Amino acid sequence: SYGNYKDITLNRLKTQSESNQKAFSFLTNFQSGIRTAVDLIRFDGSVSYQNTRNNTFSLYDLDYLRNNGTDDYRNYYKHSPSQDFNTHLETSYNYTWHGSISPFYKFDYHYNHTENILYRLDKLSNRDSTGYNLLPSTIDALNDVLDNPNSYNYTEHDYNHSAGLGIYYDTHLGKTGSGFISISLPLRWAKNSMDYHRVSNYRLSIDKLFFEPSLCVNYRRTTKSNNSIYANLDLKFTSQIPDLVNLIGYSDDSDPLNIRLGNPNLKNTHLMNLSTTFTMNINKHQAALSFNANFNHTNNAVAYGFVFDKTSGVTTTKPISVNGNWTAGASIGYTRTIDSKNRLTIDNKFGADYNHCVDMSGVSGENESVRSIVGNLSLNDELKLDYRLNDKLQFGMNAKGRYSHVTSARSGFNTINAGDFSYGFSTVMEMPWHLQFSTDITNFCHRGYSDEAMNRDELIWNVRLTRSILKGKLMISLDGFDLFGHLSNRQYILNSQGRTETYTNVIPRYAMLRISYRFNKNPKSKL
Repeated sequence: SYGNYKDITLNRLKTQSESNQKAFSFLTNFQSGIRTAVDLIRFDGSVSYQNTRNNTFSLYDLDYLRNNGTDDYRNYYKHSPSQDFNTHLETSYNYTWHGSISPFYKFDYHYNHTENILYRLDKLSNRDSTGYNLLPSTIDALNDVLDNPNSYNYTEHDYNHSAGLGIYYDTHLGKTGSGFISISLPLRWAKNSMDYHRVSNYRLSIDKLFFEPSLCVNYRRTTKSNNSIYANLDLKFTSQIPDLVNLIGYSDDSDPLNIRLGNPNLKNTHLMNLSTTFTMNINKHQAALSFNANFNHTNNAVAYGFVFDKTSGVTTTKPISVNGNWTAGASIGYTRTIDSKNRLTIDNKFGADYNHCVDMSGVSGENESVRSIVGNLSLNDELKLDYRLNDKLQFGMNAKGRYSHVTSARSGFNTINAGDFSYGFSTVMEMPWHLQFSTDITNFCHRGYSDEAMNRDELIWNVRLTRSILKGKLMISLDGFDLFGHLSNRQYILNSQGRTETYTNVIPRYAMLRISYRFNKNPKSKL
């Protein structure tokens, strides 16, 4: 009943908006080089510009049901133009020997001017019957209803100067092997400044020097039987200055249910990325073995702490610098044919990932969010079997599984041991009259979730019938998607903080007729 609905609901919100946007953009690139003997001087650059004008009318009708039906009605008009300009210039000198030594210089400049001018049209008296307020005909009347605390404008200038040395060494290892080492040793001087106005004027300027080295090691070898081995290692360090807008100590309540705060105490972010790859191809069995591993670590990652007020439903969000975020993962894959005629192929890939996630979490009764540390271990495997009888008939079977073990010392957190797996069959068949029939059927299974709605099975069957005419140029296809109608309009995802998020954007079962025409026009040869 409506009474019970009001008892369990904090608030009720109705929104409506209409916007008009105009944009102009421009981009150009240039590249040139001057060769001196075997060496080379290079010049590269790019310039881009974008101008956007956006005007939005919106209605915001919020009813706090727990507070005797208090109503917060707002009719906004927002004028938000912006200009964005970027330029990049780069020059280097390549001194060639067994490899190359390249001193280089890079310059990047970013200009951004943004306005967000907000007007409360509901404070005017000339409201029409639809609930929209009419835009006043004079600027003075519009200025009288300016939402000054939530209106702002800023101009930002970002300069980046990078100078350093690139070293590339190429060598042969034996008769059939080769490899190279690439090292980049740049120093980057970053200077970001911003003039910001929201009620008061703010002037920010940050000047930092960063050392951002990178390393790449590569090895290749090909044997007499045409087998090959490939190995690669990449290591890179980067740094980032916080978004200057987030460094302003502002409070924005233009959406009363979502209050946003700035934080002048944000720190520079530093990232380290390490990855390695190894592959081996065996020509005799059309086999391949691959191994991949990665490790990523972030200092001073930007988390968005929030506090949720259970009495009103208001969420207050604030950016905060946190430490301790890192991820590690590895995977191994193997594929080969397993019969003498190379008709049957097996492919398997196993992987493991661990995500040590440090974020901020809201706690009931607290004025500040607290650190939330969650460990997410994930194991996954995918197996495929493909059989090709001839050019007219092929079959496939697949099985896939993923297990997640999520733990945290956070108060009230329940350890999650959940699994998602699927198995299915597919076939492609050539039929008379240039018809091709293909179908796949897969059963998706979910187990181990605390919410029983998530522990479910979905048997999905899809079919397609295709006919080609005009020597393959015209294709007519009839698709049938989810013929059983088992695909749910709810999908559940386990994120790095162990929360489950629901999305409702799934297309229901349908049938579709598609017609496509392919044409090729080869350029005339020049004599």
